[in-house]
Amino acid sequence: MPRGFNWYRVDDFPAFSVGQKVDTGGQLEFKDYSSRGAHSRVKFLGASEHDSFKEYFVEHETERSIKHRFDKDIREKLIQIAEFYIFEHKDGYFLVDTNYKNLRELVARLQATWPEKLLQFRTRSIDLAGLRNDVERKAGTTEISGGYFRNLMINRVSAASIFGPDVGESELWDEFSAKGQLTGVWLNFEFYGEPTSIMVTRHGGIVTFQSFGEKTLLELLEAINAYIEPFSKETALSAVRRRG
Repeated sequence: MPRGFNWYRVDDFPAFSVGQKVDTGGQLEFKDYSSRGAHSRVKFLGASEHDSFKEYFVEHETERSIKHRFDKDIREKLIQIAEFYIFEHKDGYFLVDTNYKNLRELVARLQATWPEKLLQFRTRSIDLAGLRNDVERKAGTTEISGGYFRNLMINRVSAASIFGPDVGESELWDEFSAKGQLTGVWLNFEFYGEPTSIMVTRHGGIVTFQSFGEKTLLELLEAINAYIEPFSKETALSAVRRRG
């Protein structure tokens, strides 16, 4: 099953003690807040199975506008709960298996919980064309096996994926690159002697397709992140100091 990890940084991220549970409503323990709106709970698990990472578990609530029925009542909104893990690398970046909407909400709630801090949320973009050119130039064991293109203006086609041997050197790739936007690149390589594939997105996400244990998965993510880092550019999305 594919599993995607988004990359981000947060300046001045608060320090947690091992086992600490933080509710972004301002409480330091789990309780039942039946009348409260969406909030988040974060638990610091300590060291992960990989020496380079620390690990957090998050229960994140987010409001969604969906018409639904609860018992006999018809309602327009609900609170959805997402569960995900955050892996904090020793170099200061985070890898998390959820979307950026959840991440930005979580950072904003942490900011409200620690108003004395300035939590600046940073994402990144990847020069996928540069990454592709580097892979083709080195002609090593890593190969381009596919690409995803959007905003195409080709016979009313707005998006397309292409795959195949040496697809990164194909004329079709060049045509799609010229007439659209490259938003994802698939890489094939060997990892511990086994054929492995991952996708890198233009927003710096890494999608894995094989099932790995935590230690091996984090080793793979760390290696891929180091490989694509020269092609990345960071962007600060928010920097708001809140005083309570």
